[in-house]
Amino acid sequence: MSKQCITAEGAPPALGPYSHAVKAGNLLFLSGQGSLAADGSGIIRGTIEEETHQTFSNG
Repeated sequence: MSKQCITAEGAPPALGPYSHAVKAGNLLFLSGQGSLAADGSGIIRGTIEEETHQTFSNG
């Protein structure tokens, strides 16, 4: 079975040893997304509204 690691364009780089998604055959495994700064410098902390806004802005 072939495996393809996928990195989403415009999303911050993963902070750990994982990909944004991995396609294996007909399956697609997705990782979560957090309130990371767009430049990958760290987590944006704030209210739930602020962190949610940042998370969706990263997509």
